[in-house]
Amino acid sequence: MIENLDFAQNLTHLYLQDNQIEVMENFEPLYNLQKLFIGGNAIQEIRGLESCSNLQELHVQAQRLPTDQPLMFCPQTLLTIADSLRVLNAQKNNISQPSQLAMLRALDRLDLSMNRITSFEEIGALFGDDACMNMTILDMRDNPVAKQHKKIGRAHV
Repeated sequence: MIENLDFAQNLTHLYLQDNQIEVMENFEPLYNLQKLFIGGNAIQEIRGLESCSNLQELHVQAQRLPTDQPLMFCPQTLLTIADSLRVLNAQKNNISQPSQLAMLRALDRLDLSMNRITSFEEIGALFGDDACMNMTILDMRDNPVAKQHKKIGRAHV
């Protein structure tokens, strides 16, 4: 549990990685937060960031999850950070459906390496109507989809 952040209204960077955090809560006072490093914990759902509309970087990599449990993202939290988040590091989190991140319109860099993404359609959904249109770096290394070949006309990708 994350506690005692009431004093931290001016905090812009918060480093909470590699603890035993299981639930994201009590972030309400952090309306100036720009960078959150919370990787290496045991969080099953990214949530509770509804007051963090200035968040630019979110690092949630390598959560200690049950083998078949993917990291989930609360839609309300995603909606709050959709226009501010530039960097999302969600590597090594059993994610198979990255399309849930399509509402993050301002993303520039997305690291989804070492997940369980098997579908080119899921990846394509990240770039549909108004979705992730500013993205310049997408890391998909070590996903099952990276081993597939997609046939486009006569060419193979």
